[in-house]
Amino acid sequence: MSNGAYDYTANKVLRLTSALPSTTVYCIDISLTVTERVSGFNKLIDFSDLLFDLGLYIYDGQITFYDYDEVGGTISVNETFILGLERAAGSLSVFLDGILLSTISDSDNLAVSTTNILNFFEDDVSTNQGEAVNGSVDFIRIHNDSSTFTAVPEPSTIVLIGLSILGLQLRKRQSNQR
Repeated sequence: MSNGAYDYTANKVLRLTSALPSTTVYCIDISLTVTERVSGFNKLIDFSDLLFDLGLYIYDGQITFYDYDEVGGTISVNETFILGLERAAGSLSVFLDGILLSTISDSDNLAVSTTNILNFFEDDVSTNQGEAVNGSVDFIRIHNDSSTFTAVPEPSTIVLIGLSILGLQLRKRQSNQR
């Protein structure tokens, strides 16, 4: 443990059985720091009970859900980030630091764990467990439905909202003084 976070090494698994109240509608958010590398594939969450490549990865510094296209974002070594994964209505949405990166169809149910077992920070046996990375995790939250998951607005959005409210108050004050 360092600074309240749990330090993990590649393939030292955090395995959650009966992890999701519903395997088809859920939200997961994780605060973590990758301390080793972000090049190549680095599995964060495995949905196939370590049998296949299915899962959430960092690939060359970007978030991706294998076997779908890359979803984006930029991940750097030794920088803490919050990753959000929301599955509802057959779609998968991925958030980085509260910002929606992408929503993709999960009609093939690749983000549905048939065994309801989630493995964190451990790679599957089909790639000889070579796609995992060292890091630290501050929290993992699992929500039972997507309504409990809220994206955090970008700081610039918060500033714009604040400035708009301030402008409205100033305008109201000026009209009251007339």
